[in-house]
Amino acid sequence: DSGDLPILRHVKAALKLDGIVVGQAHKRAAQVLVSQGHAGFQGEAMRVAVDKLLFLSERQFADEEPEEARLYEFGRLRQILGLSRDEARARTDAVSQALYRRSLDAVVDQVDAETQESLAGASVAFGLAREQSAGMNLETYRQIVVQQLR
Repeated sequence: DSGDLPILRHVKAALKLDGIVVGQAHKRAAQVLVSQGHAGFQGEAMRVAVDKLLFLSERQFADEEPEEARLYEFGRLRQILGLSRDEARARTDAVSQALYRRSLDAVVDQVDAETQESLAGASVAFGLAREQSAGMNLETYRQIVVQQLR
């Protein structure tokens, strides 16, 4: 759910949480997920929960400076979850693309002057590379044109 991201940012700002505290909270969440996995919480539900944690954590850590802090915090999370850097990256990319795809689908029926700015903001919020969002945007604009020509 893309609404979780702004909520987490508001909580972080309202409570004036620093990167260390946020990192500890995400580390603890990963530990809880792993313990639930040992207690029988597995399969698709576990994959979805881990993917959501990876995505939300990656987006929260994206604001941290210096870059070493981001890498350290995300590395701790990956270690607890038993994931390689590439696997974690692939899973966060998949979530980012799915959320952005939902944003694009919502735009198809309501294109206006602010659409491009909204999409640019969404791609940044979801952590998509410019090339990824450009390709997805192109496909969406193609769908819009096809609908307009019908």
